[in-house]
Amino acid sequence: MATAYVFYIAASLGMVLWVGHTLYRNGAVFLRDVFDGEERVNAVNRLLLVGFYLINVGFVLLTSSLGTGAATLADQYQNLSIKLGAVALLLGVMHVANLSALNRARHRRLMESRRLAAGRLPGAPYGGHPVAAPAPY
Repeated sequence: MATAYVFYIAASLGMVLWVGHTLYRNGAVFLRDVFDGEERVNAVNRLLLVGFYLINVGFVLLTSSLGTGAATLADQYQNLSIKLGAVALLLGVMHVANLSALNRARHRRLMESRRLAAGRLPGAPYGGHPVAAPAPY
């Protein structure tokens, strides 16, 4: 019983650390498209990594005691498979959610850049020119 518990903790935390490190290392490329300045990119990347670790390590620790009443080796294997599968699914969902959020932020930044390049100021009335509204007749 204790062997399954230790194996689950070790395998889950290994997955979390490996995925977190991979996302941190490769995520900076995507963050550069979203944010100006290397300092901001590094800070956001580190903050995302901390949040990623907190959520996933918390999930691993919360689920570690589930299914501890399994009597047979087959039941222990089944419980371990279910818990490791849940960790893998959580990692995948978080990855897709982060990519989606970064893509939306990148899209907003590109749209803003295009507006500025076209000579229109964001939020300015009458075709984007920063002039006062014409007086009514």
